[in-house]
Amino acid sequence: MTDIRALHEHVEACARAGDVGRALPRLDEAVTAAPDRADLRFLRASVLLALQRHDAALADLDRLLALDPAADPARFQRALTLAGQERLGEALEDFLELVRRRPEKPESWANAGMVLLRMERHGEAIPYLRRALELAPGHLQVRRSLANALSGQGALDQAMPLFESVLRAAPRDPAALTDYAMALLGAGRAGEARAPLLAALQADPADQTALAGIYLCANELGLREQVDRLVDYPTLLWNVPRPEDLALDREALREAVLAHPGLVWQPAGRSTFGGRQSPMLDLSPGSPFFRFGEVVRGMVERRLEALRADPAMRDHPWVRTLPARWRLQAWCTVLDCGGRQAPHIHPAGRLSGVYYLDTGDAPAPGVGTLTFGQAPASVPVKAAPRTCAVGPKADWFCFFPSYFFHHTEPFQGTARPRISLAFDVMPAG
Repeated sequence: MTDIRALHEHVEACARAGDVGRALPRLDEAVTAAPDRADLRFLRASVLLALQRHDAALADLDRLLALDPAADPARFQRALTLAGQERLGEALEDFLELVRRRPEKPESWANAGMVLLRMERHGEAIPYLRRALELAPGHLQVRRSLANALSGQGALDQAMPLFESVLRAAPRDPAALTDYAMALLGAGRAGEARAPLLAALQADPADQTALAGIYLCANELGLREQVDRLVDYPTLLWNVPRPEDLALDREALREAVLAHPGLVWQPAGRSTFGGRQSPMLDLSPGSPFFRFGEVVRGMVERRLEALRADPAMRDHPWVRTLPARWRLQAWCTVLDCGGRQAPHIHPAGRLSGVYYLDTGDAPAPGVGTLTFGQAPASVPVKAAPRTCAVGPKADWFCFFPSYFFHHTEPFQGTARPRISLAFDVMPAG
């Protein structure tokens, strides 16, 4: 019989040596010998998650829960993983099951509420977050999430005191500062929003939400020089064809996208309307998306090198914080006729981009453009935005700072959908 303690020690030794993947062969052997042992499945899933192999980890957690539906730690881990992969509906099901099974645990109530918040189901999120706060009154993230839900529901008179109480307890928390500031912006109080945004950027110079909010405030307040610097489109956008030396089988990639089992119509909590979007793609060796990931990595290296070599950009607040060590995440979007994406940013990224695999059969140029600079509907600003439109071209990339608000105009094709793959460059370690 496999000694689980010895396996744990082996995994820990590999992790200390900086190569947790070296533990997989022994774990694979153990699971093959005893496929119905829940403890082995859970341990292997934890290693797979550390390696960013989310699909394989979820397969182990699915099997574990099929064997033992009462395995609450596995269900909680599966829910967290699903949420991290933007599979919010499935994550919510697990968190709600945990609420039913263990109603005394604030974590399940809190996570259910936060998933509902990400799905923009603000009214439904509020009772879960209130209950979580009753069970854990000192939990600042829950208090902030409740404030965001109330703000999203239009109850600013209840939201603002909560935001302010969080900031009294954590005055330098960038997330608390930016959430408060965006609520102020949404209430038309740009002058008051500027100070917490600047404080957030001072606390975390890489905070993309702070940079996005500062752009909106500067535009509302008529600070033209700051707007010019933050949305210097000619310098900060990079719209280029895929280089010939970075080969890519576009037809195979198209087939892989359209066959992806995770494509979901208008996924909750995402910006896509009138189209399908996948969860995060598996970019590991053996995946049909591996070569795409390699091509993007090659492009990212070139872009980062060019930005750092430009003397005029070295003092730019975004360029200064680009990561030396980074990882990639990517997803695909398939837009049908009328499909679009609402204005949004990529707060977890640093450098973002999109690859147009197939621009579809749009009837005329300028239809379905990628447009930068417009605020989301939740932030009803008054000043005209500083915008820039980029027409999609097949086999081209468009790179942009992750703090850039961007959206797409409705796609007007009828016979062939528009297929794109978006990606974020994120700090590693």
